[in-house]
Amino acid sequence: MQILRATAQWSGFPGAPGYSNFHFTVDGGFFDGGLLGDEAEAAATAAFERVAAAFNNWRDVCPGIVSFSLAPEAIILDSDTGETLGAVPRGAVAINQPTGTGAYSGPSGAVINWNTADYRAGRRIRGRTFVVPLANTAYDANGTLTTAALGALRTGANKLVGDAGGPEFGVWSRPRGGSGGVFATVVGASVPDKAAVLRSRRD
Repeated sequence: MQILRATAQWSGFPGAPGYSNFHFTVDGGFFDGGLLGDEAEAAATAAFERVAAAFNNWRDVCPGIVSFSLAPEAIILDSDTGETLGAVPRGAVAINQPTGTGAYSGPSGAVINWNTADYRAGRRIRGRTFVVPLANTAYDANGTLTTAALGALRTGANKLVGDAGGPEFGVWSRPRGGSGGVFATVVGASVPDKAAVLRSRRD
C-alpha cells in the first residue's frame, strides 16, 4: 500500500526541533503509470490541511516561544517495506503560531492516543502523538490538564481523524522482524487527563 507522510516541525525551545509525523492513504494510491497522478498533490494538500487544522486548535495551549511549521512536501512510502517512493508538494496551507504565555516545562505536555480496529501479532495497533510542550495555563491546580486544554486537544485530534471524505488517516506500524509494515485506519482518538513526559527528544 502507498501512504503519505505529512510532517509538522516544532522549534524554538530547549531540545528542539521536534517532529510530528502523520500518515494518510487514498484508494488507488498516488501513481498513474509510474508517475505521480494529479490526485497526489490534492491528497497531500488535503492531508496537510488536516494537520494544520489540528495544530490550529492546539496553538492556544502551547507556549508562544514555540514555532510550528509544515514540511513543504509529503513523502510517499510503501507501507509494507518502508521504502520511499517519491515526494509530492503540498498546496498553500496556513498554520497559526502558538499563543500561550508564561513559564512552561520543556519536556512535558499531553499525549493523544490513536485507536484502530486492526491487530498485528495478536495486539491491537495503536499510535501516539505527543503535544509537547504545553503552556502553564494548560495545567490545572491538581497537576492534570484543564477542561479547556482537554477540549482543544481533543478537537484538534478529531480534525486529524476527519470524516468520510478526503485522505484516510491511520497509524503506520513499521516493518520489523521480517514482517512487513501495516497501515491501520484510525477510528478514534483519546486524550488522557494527565501530563505526559516526552523523554526521547531531550534525554
